[in-house]
Amino acid sequence: MCRYRRVSGDTCEGGEEDLYAPEKIPCEIKALREFMLYANRSEINRINMLDNSTFTLPLLNTKNIVAVEYDFTTNCVYWTDVVLDKIMRLCMDGRHSQETIVEESVDVMEALAFDWLSKNLYWVESGETDKGIWVVSLHGSQDERYRALVVNSTHVDQPRALVVDPLGGMMYWTDWSSTRPRIMKAWLDGSNIQEVTVGRGTHWPNGMALDRENQRLYWSDAYSDCIRSIKTDGTEAITLIEGESTPHPFAVALYKNKIYWDDWYRSGIFAAQKNDGGDVKFLRQNIPSLMDMKIFDNNTRQGENACSKSMHNCSHICVSLPGDIFTCLCPRNMTLEGNSQCKCAVGKISVEGKCVDESQCDTELQFPCEISGHCIPRSWLCDGENDCGDMSDEANCSHTTCSNPFTQFQCHSSGSCIPINWACDFDSDCSDGSDEEDCAYGDVNMTTTATTLQVCSDSEFRCGTGVCVPVTWRCDGDNDCGDMSDETNCTQVQCQDYQFRCANNRCISASWVCDSEDDCHDGSDEQNCTQSTTSVSPPTKNPASCGSSGFRCATSGVCIPLSWKCDGIDDCGDGSDELECGLVTQPNVSTTCRPGEFRCDDGNCIASDDKCNSVFDCPDSSDEEYWMCHSSTAPSTSAAPTTCNPIEFRCDEGSVPQCILGAFVCDNENDCANGEDEKNCPEGGLCQGESYSCMFSAGCLTKNQVCDGKKDCIDGSDEMFCDNANFTVPTCPPNQSACNDSSQCIDSFRWCDGHIDCLDSSDEVFEHCKELESKSLHVRQLHVDVKSVTNTSFFIFWEPPTNGQGFNITYIPVIRPTNGLWMNYTAQTKTTFRFKNLLPNTNYVASVKVSATHGGHTHLHPLYAPYVSVATGDGCPTAPLNITVIQAEGMTNAAMVVWKEPLSPNGIIKQYRVYYSPPTPPNMEATAIGPVKYIYIKDLKTTVNYTFQVAAVNAAPNRGMPCEGPRSESVKFAFTKQPIPRVSGLREAVSLRTQTSVSLSWNSVSVQCDGYKLIYERDQMSEVVNTTKQLQLTAVGLSPGVKYVFRLYAFRNVGDFIVAGPEEIIEVTTSGKPLKAPTKLQATPMGGTSVKLSWLPPDDNRKVRWTYGIYYGVSVEQLLIGGQRASTSDTGFSFSRLDACEDFLFKVRLIAPLGFGPFSDVAISRSGFDVKAPPKKLQFNATSSNLSWKASCDVILKEMAYIIELTDTSDKSHPSTFTLAPVRNTTFTLPLVGMMRGANYSVKVKTNILDGRWTPELLIQIDPYPAPTEIKASRTFGGYPELTWEEPAETPASVGYAIWVSKDGGKFEHKYTAAHGSNTFQFPESFELGHVYKFAVSSDEVKGHYGALSMPFEAELTDAFMVHPTAGAQSTSAVYRIVLPVLGVVILVLVLGMGLFWMKHRRLRRSFLAFANSHYDTRSGTTTFNTNDHDLDGDEEESPMIRGFADDEPLVIA
Repeated sequence: MCRYRRVSGDTCEGGEEDLYAPEKIPCEIKALREFMLYANRSEINRINMLDNSTFTLPLLNTKNIVAVEYDFTTNCVYWTDVVLDKIMRLCMDGRHSQETIVEESVDVMEALAFDWLSKNLYWVESGETDKGIWVVSLHGSQDERYRALVVNSTHVDQPRALVVDPLGGMMYWTDWSSTRPRIMKAWLDGSNIQEVTVGRGTHWPNGMALDRENQRLYWSDAYSDCIRSIKTDGTEAITLIEGESTPHPFAVALYKNKIYWDDWYRSGIFAAQKNDGGDVKFLRQNIPSLMDMKIFDNNTRQGENACSKSMHNCSHICVSLPGDIFTCLCPRNMTLEGNSQCKCAVGKISVEGKCVDESQCDTELQFPCEISGHCIPRSWLCDGENDCGDMSDEANCSHTTCSNPFTQFQCHSSGSCIPINWACDFDSDCSDGSDEEDCAYGDVNMTTTATTLQVCSDSEFRCGTGVCVPVTWRCDGDNDCGDMSDETNCTQVQCQDYQFRCANNRCISASWVCDSEDDCHDGSDEQNCTQSTTSVSPPTKNPASCGSSGFRCATSGVCIPLSWKCDGIDDCGDGSDELECGLVTQPNVSTTCRPGEFRCDDGNCIASDDKCNSVFDCPDSSDEEYWMCHSSTAPSTSAAPTTCNPIEFRCDEGSVPQCILGAFVCDNENDCANGEDEKNCPEGGLCQGESYSCMFSAGCLTKNQVCDGKKDCIDGSDEMFCDNANFTVPTCPPNQSACNDSSQCIDSFRWCDGHIDCLDSSDEVFEHCKELESKSLHVRQLHVDVKSVTNTSFFIFWEPPTNGQGFNITYIPVIRPTNGLWMNYTAQTKTTFRFKNLLPNTNYVASVKVSATHGGHTHLHPLYAPYVSVATGDGCPTAPLNITVIQAEGMTNAAMVVWKEPLSPNGIIKQYRVYYSPPTPPNMEATAIGPVKYIYIKDLKTTVNYTFQVAAVNAAPNRGMPCEGPRSESVKFAFTKQPIPRVSGLREAVSLRTQTSVSLSWNSVSVQCDGYKLIYERDQMSEVVNTTKQLQLTAVGLSPGVKYVFRLYAFRNVGDFIVAGPEEIIEVTTSGKPLKAPTKLQATPMGGTSVKLSWLPPDDNRKVRWTYGIYYGVSVEQLLIGGQRASTSDTGFSFSRLDACEDFLFKVRLIAPLGFGPFSDVAISRSGFDVKAPPKKLQFNATSSNLSWKASCDVILKEMAYIIELTDTSDKSHPSTFTLAPVRNTTFTLPLVGMMRGANYSVKVKTNILDGRWTPELLIQIDPYPAPTEIKASRTFGGYPELTWEEPAETPASVGYAIWVSKDGGKFEHKYTAAHGSNTFQFPESFELGHVYKFAVSSDEVKGHYGALSMPFEAELTDAFMVHPTAGAQSTSAVYRIVLPVLGVVILVLVLGMGLFWMKHRRLRRSFLAFANSHYDTRSGTTTFNTNDHDLDGDEEESPMIRGFADDEPLVIA
C-alpha cells in the first residue's frame, strides 16, 4: 500500500480524525495480457501465464471470496464475498481504492461473469430471497449502476456456475437441482431459455468454462468427481477426466489447448490437454480453500457487439442478443416505455435505481433530474459535471472555466469538465464530441489545445491515441493501442537469437515452435513440424551456435539467453540449461538480465516497469535509488505533472504545478515558486526537539523508530546506515511472536501452521519451521479411529513426543471446523480423546497441543503437524420452522402449507413430509426439496378443523432408512367462508426510524378480521410476534444498522383456531452503526462444575454502558435453543452448578441498551466431577418398564448411592422414595413394577448426598386399559335409550364400565356404571330428552385411574322418540336410527297376538340388526344382501341394497 501524510498545519478536533484519514489506495499494479486469477477464501492471487510467477492482490477486509472476474480495459478485478454479501471491485491503476459494486438485497452470490463489450456484470444468486441470475451495468457512478433480474427462480433451483458469450449474445449456467440437475442456456436478457443437458452424468455441476471457437462447454461434477464436456447444442457429451486426478474438482478454465481446474481434496491447481484429458500436471500445490479460478487472455476478449457499437439509446441497461441486435432492460421497479427509456410510475421518481414518491425530493435542497428522477444536491447544479446523466443539471447554465486546466478538459457546448486524459482517446465523453475534435491521432509529437499528452518512459511505446504501452507489445501482432499504431511499420522487426519470427513478423520464444499451440496467431509456428516420440522439431534448422549471449538447449537445439542458464529454472525443458552449474559462492556475480529487465545491484533481475515505481522490488532496494530515479537523464517534459511521487510534495499555486521532495517542506527555504511549501509551518520546523526527519520524504519520527528494523519513512532513510547490532525487536504480548519485518505480532500457534499470516511470510519459512519443529514437543502418529466417526463425535489417539524426557507432559486436544477457529479442550495426560457434541455434516481439522512443565515452568508448545481431517456424518435434521397454513386462493377444499428450512439441516434435505389430522393416525403428504418450501393439501372437508405438522428428511442413516427429524409444532387450521386477503400498503414511517425501533403502518383488509400479527427476528435466534388491532405498530428492541424482515398478516379467531391470511413482507434497515461482538472471550475452570468467563468490550467508540448476554450449551444447537442464561454489565461472569464432565461452549454478545449484537467467538471449558451433580440421560422404556440413567461423569472414582422419587401426578402428596446401595457403576437400569394402568407419574433421581441436585422431572404415562369399541345407541320398547358396545381385549378384574355423557357440547361426566362382563346399558326413565348427547364408555376406575375412553357416539334424542345421529358421527360408530311403528299399529298388533308376536318381533329385530351390521359397507354407505346367505336362492346380481343409513332416508323395520 502507498503511504500518505496529513498536510502540514491541518488539525482534527473532537476525535473525528478517522473521518478525514486518506483512502487506502493500492499502488499501481501493471496489467498483464495472459494470466490466471484464483481465489482461496480471503485472497485473490494472480499467476502470470508467461513466466508462471505469482502475485497476491492487495485486497482489504475480505472474508470469503468465491467468484472472480476481470476487465482488461480498466485493469479492474471484481469479486464476490458471501460473508459480506457484496460484489467488490479494485481498479489497479494506483488511483482508485477498493469499492463496492453491489451490496443491497443480495444473498449467496455463487458466480460472476463479465460481458466485456456491453460492460455488464452478471452474477448468480442462490439464496432464498432473490434467487436467479442478475445483471448490473457498470456504466456511470455508484448511484447509476442499475441492475435487473434476467432469470428468476422459476427457471433455477440451485444455480452454481455461470459463463457469458458477449459476441454470441448467450449465457450458460449449471444447476444443482436435487430433482433435475442440468446445464442451461439463454440469451443474455434471460429469454429463450433451453436445456443443454439434463442428467446423463450431470449430478452436481460445479465450475464451467466455454470454448467459444469450438462451441463446447466444459464443467466439473462434484458428485461423479470428474470433468465433462458437451457441445452447446447438447450433443457429443464426453467424460474428459476422472479418477485420481479429480477427487473433488471445483472451478474450470481454458487456455490455449489446455484445460485447468482446481481441486478441493488435493488443494491444488491442475492442467491437462483439453481434447483428450491427457498429460495431467500440477500447476500449484498446497493451496487451501480454493474457490473460483479463471484465466484471462486479452487476445480472446476482443471484438464488438450491438451495445459496444454505441448504436443504442438505452436509458439504463443495454444487453446484446444473437444476430447483432440489442434490447434494453429496466430495474425491477421500473417499466420500459417505448424501446429504450425506463421510467417510474406517475408520482414516482428514481432515487438510486429505486422508484420512490416524488415528494421525497426536497426541492429546497435537492434538484430532481429530468429523465432518471434522481435527487441531487442543488450545489451540484451548473458545476460542469453531468451528475444527472441526462445533462438536465447543466442546462441553462452560464458556464465558467474548469478549476484546473492542466488536469481537466472543458466540453464546448455543455461546459462539463472531464479528466484531460479522456480527450483524444477515441471515445466521445462530451455530449457534443468536442473532446475528440482537433486531435492528431497519428502524430506522435502532436501538441494541441485540447490536451497535453502523457509522456511515455524509455520502456514504453506511445500509441497514436497518446496511450503508453510496454515497448515489448509493439509489433507483436496484437492491436494493443486500439488504432493499430503499435503494429504499423513492422517489416524490419528483428527477433532475438533465442526467438522465432512468425510470418506476421511477431517474435515468440523458439521453444514455443511446434508445441501444438498457435502462438503466432497465424499458424506459422506450427507448420512443417515433424512429430517424433521424444521431441518436436521446429521448422527451421537450429543454429550451430547461439552466439556469445546465448545458450543452445541439448534436446531441442533452441537458443535461450545466456543469463537463463543456471538460474534454477528449467527453460529448455530438458534441464540442460541447469547442468554443470556448480556452486555460486559470491553474492555479486555479474548477471545479464533478460530484455525488458532491470539488474539490481545484488545481481537480481526485475521487470523494467518495476524500476522507480516507489515499491522496493529489488532485495537491496536499488531499484528505487533516489538520484537514479530523479536524475537529469530521466525523461523530461515541460508538461505539468498530474500526480507526484509518494515522497514528493505538489506545488499547485502558480502557472505551472511542480513536484518537490517532501523533506523540503517547512525547511525555511522557498522551493515552490510561490513559497507554498513554507506556509502554515510551525515555528522551528516540522521536526522539533529530538525527533528525526526523513532524508527525502516528509515525516518526523521518534528516536525509537530509527533503526528499529521497520521502514517508517517512505524513502526508507530511517533504516539506512544502521548498526544492526543495536536493533531490538518490538515486544509482543504473551503467546505472540513478531514477524521478521516487525510489522505485526501473531499468535504463536499460527507459526508454521501452513497458512501465511505475516505480511513478509516469515511465519512459514521452511528452514525456520523445520528448526522450530525440531525443538518443539509435538505428538506423533496422530490417527482417527475411522469406526468411531459418528454424526456428532469421533475418537483420536496418538503417541507421546520423542524428545519429552524430563518433562511433565499434558495434552490439549484442539479442533476447528474447516476455515474456522481453533477450540481448545481441557488438558489431560491420556493419549486418547473423543471429540463430542460436534455438528453433523461438518468438516473438522483436529490436532493435539503439548504442554510441558519442567523446573516449575510450564510452556505450551506451538501447534505443528500432525493434523487429521474428519467429516462427521449426516445427522437427523431438526424440525422445520415457521409453519403457516392458509386457505388456498383460487382452489376449493385446499390449504397451502408453507415452512422454512430447519435450523440445523445436518445434511442435504431430501424431502419434507406434511402430516395433518383428522384422521387418526394423521395423513402424510411428501414433497421434494425445492426453492420454495410449500405444498397444497387438497380434498379437505371445509367443515372440519385440522392440525398440521411438518418434518424434514435427509440422507442420514436411521435403521437403514433416511432419517426423518422431529415434527414441527402443531398449527391449527379451519376453513372460512370469507378468505382473508393479503394486507396492502405495508410501509415504514422513515422519519420515525431510530437505532432501535421501526414504525410500520398498513391498510385495513376488506373483510372482517380480529387483528394483525407482525412477526420478525429480533435477536437472530427467535421470532417476536406482535398482535394488534390497530393499523400501525412500532417494533422496538432492535439493533442499529441491521436489516430486518417484517412479516404481516391479518387473522380471524374461529373457536380454538386462528385463520390467517397471506403474509406481506417488508425489509427495513435501522439507522446507526452496526454493533460489534465482544472479543477475547476466555473460559477458565474454577474447580468442580464452576467456570469463570472474561472478555473485552467490543471495538466501539459509543459512550454507553453495555449489557452483555451470556449463552452456553454442550453443543452449538443447545447453545442457541437454550437462549440467554445470564446478563451482566461487567466483562466477566461465573457459572456454578453446571452439569459435570461436559464440554461447555460459551458465547457472549451485547443485549442492551442498543439491542442485540453479534456473538463473540466461542470459548470451551470442561466441567469437572461434582458429587452433588445430577445424573444424566434419565429415560423410561415403556415396553420393558425399565427406568435408566447414567452417572454424572464417565468415570466414577468412588461408590455412589442414588435416591429415586416416584410420584403419582393425581396425588402428589404421597411420593414413593427408595434408595439404591452405593456402587461405582456409571450406567443404571431399574425395573418399575406395580404402577397403575392409566396413571401419570413423575420421576427424578439424585445422588444420596446432602444438597445433591435432582435431575429434571421425567413424566411417565402408563398405558390405560383399552377402550370398548362399536358403541351403538338404540331405543328400547319402553322408549328409553340403550347403549351397547363390544368388550375390549383386556379389562381389569371384577371392574365394570363407566358410562360417560356429554350434554349439548359440554364436558364428559361419569354419570352411570355398568356391571362387569355386561355390554349393554339402559338409561333410566329420568333421562331427559330433547337434547344433543354424546356417549362414551371406558373401564371403570381403579384407584382413581380409568381405562381409555371409547370413540364417542353423538345423537339427538327428540320427544318423538327418534334418535337422529348428527353429521359429527364417524364411521367408527355405525349410525343407527330406529323408527318404531305408529303407536296405533303397535296396539293393534298386540291385540292380535301379544305374546307370540312380541317374541318373533324381538328375535327378528336382533337378527336383522346383526345381519345388516355385518353387511354394512362404510365406504359406500350401503348394506348389500347376498342371496347366498342363509340359503336364500336367487341371482347375486339382483341382490337388494339398503341405502337407509342417511338422515333423509330412515330405515324402517316393520
